Amino acid sequence: MWKFVQVSIVLIIFYNCEGVQIIPTESEMTVASGSDLLLECFGEDPLIWKFPSNDENAQAEKFITNDTVNEGHHKSALKMRGLTYIDTGYYTCLSDKDDTEHTKIYVYVTDVNNLLVYNETYLYLTG
Repeated sequence: MWKFVQVSIVLIIFYNCEGVQIIPTESEMTVASGSDLLLECFGEDPLIWKFPSNDENAQAEKFITNDTVNEGHHKSALKMRGLTYIDTGYYTCLSDKDDTEHTKIYVYVTDVNNLLVYNETYLYLTG
């Protein structure tokens, strides 16, 4: 029950915010290869996700659920299973009605066998 109370408080805080919000609220996060990831987005309009430019090579399974909650506010959850280093990049949540209303989080997937991170133009060596 305590978890439910915590979640409810977080949801109320984000529903009262202007614009689009992502949970977790950090600007970047690091996860291990093979991990699962959940990103939740809240906004006043329907929401869509934009994936890193290398998404056509990504191997993680992606599941998106969209809900209308709390007096017309919207929630979109992006669940990914089996992340690999190719899934590294910015994940952006934006309003379907106004693409200037958006927020993003950089997800870095660590992999001891693949120390490369893809970018649109460049290949970066990390570590």
